Amino acid sequence: PPSIALGPTNITVTVNVQTTLACEATGIPKPSINWKKNGHLLNVDQNQNSYRLLSSGSLIIISPSVDDTATYECTVTSDAGEDKRTVDLTVQVPPSIADEPTDFLVTTHAPTVITCTASGVPFPSIHWAKNGIRLLPRGEGYRILSSGAIEIFATQLSHAGRYTCVARNAAGSAHRHVSLYVQEPPVIQPQPSELAVILNNPILLPCEATGTPSPFITWQKEGINVITSGTVSIKKIMAIQYYNSEVGRSHAVLPRGGLQISRAVREDAGTYMCVAQNPAGTALGKIKLNVQVISPHPKEYIIAVDKPIMLPCEADGLPPPDITWHKDGHVIMESIRQHILSSGALQIAFAQPGDAGQYTCTAANVAGSSSTSTKLTVH
Repeated sequence: PPSIALGPTNITVTVNVQTTLACEATGIPKPSINWKKNGHLLNVDQNQNSYRLLSSGSLIIISPSVDDTATYECTVTSDAGEDKRTVDLTVQVPPSIADEPTDFLVTTHAPTVITCTASGVPFPSIHWAKNGIRLLPRGEGYRILSSGAIEIFATQLSHAGRYTCVARNAAGSAHRHVSLYVQEPPVIQPQPSELAVILNNPILLPCEATGTPSPFITWQKEGINVITSGTVSIKKIMAIQYYNSEVGRSHAVLPRGGLQISRAVREDAGTYMCVAQNPAGTALGKIKLNVQVISPHPKEYIIAVDKPIMLPCEADGLPPPDITWHKDGHVIMESIRQHILSSGALQIAFAQPGDAGQYTCTAANVAGSSSTSTKLTVH
């Protein structure tokens, strides 16, 4: 009677890799051979692109697909009898990962889901690594979902990095890299709401901002851009850009974002707005600048003896400046004849020859001080 030689009964192959199901039959007379797939007769002659039957009785599957996973039965028959043998074939498919975005840009505190859609036979397992270090199923602010995606509940700057999804099964593995960029809206550090500067003195209006990426700083005064030729990154260490240049006078944005006025004039007084911007948002900081001015007056006064005179000293500033007077370098102490008015002026009730000399009015507040001098002649 016919017989079939022993051979493997469980075969696992990779998709598209040609395989042979052995059925080496012997017998006299030479037996006929047929194959069944899951109980259904396999017509090899009509499927020559998929199968080939060897003279020995073995079956070649030319390019196995997942659909070829089945139980195959080889039957050999002759007038002397028959023999049967079954072979279980499993066709595996290496993992593949769907083509999905590889760059994610997220703002802090926003939720994020980084996907990794994998397929394969058997279905692959998925694990993640961040910057080369394998991630646990759950960690600080994240978890790996059953779908294989990473869910980040409220994205922080620390979550930024290069993530690698690895899908693996018995047939192989696949990986995909994803970069997560986290941006943070600008925040302007606490700063004074009001500053004062003495006329012709320098002043720095501070504007220190944080954010990711580093914010760009522009300045406005009363709603009009102070800087007209672009913005300056806080991170620029060396660059200082100057604007509105005049002789001995300039505006400059310093590396940390502050606005430097080299020599303040009356027109610099007003409300300034620091604008810090990056792709995640905008922050505004407002500063009021007061320019303290001592009004100019005649450089010399001539008065007759015993006549009253008032030497003016009009000063503007915030907070209102304190006024002091000096004569020939010595502080003037108020007396019945000499009195400093609320306006800052020095009133001399009746001038005497000894009152002649150089008078200096000094206005001072937290912003600094400024002085102006007047000569008094008594005759």
